[in-house]
Amino acid sequence: MIEKGCKPNNVVYSALIDGLCGDGKPEDAKEILSAMINAGLTPNAFTYSSLMKGYFRIGRAPEALLVWKEMESKNCIRNEVCYTVLIHGLCEDGKLKEAMMVWRHHINLDGNTTNGEDLLS
Repeated sequence: MIEKGCKPNNVVYSALIDGLCGDGKPEDAKEILSAMINAGLTPNAFTYSSLMKGYFRIGRAPEALLVWKEMESKNCIRNEVCYTVLIHGLCEDGKLKEAMMVWRHHINLDGNTTNGEDLLS
């Protein structure tokens, strides 16, 4: 793509990150995220959610939580998908207390009314 003079945009980088995470390769996806940022592009909620989900999927909750914190430090607006990925991942990792704390924060402070079915999926 680059060799043909076509620069990748957010959609392309995010799709690569999502695909790599779906294949259980979040470390490779993290490298793509770095390349994306170095290219002057700003990752969005979808990008970060894919990376979090990738880390949770392979049992690396601490790295997923670092991605969550990175979103905050980069002022990335977290949406319902982000919260759903985080809460689901924490539950799968046996961290039910933490998952409930995140859910309460999401409902009380952010004013969102997340569909319970989303959180249980």
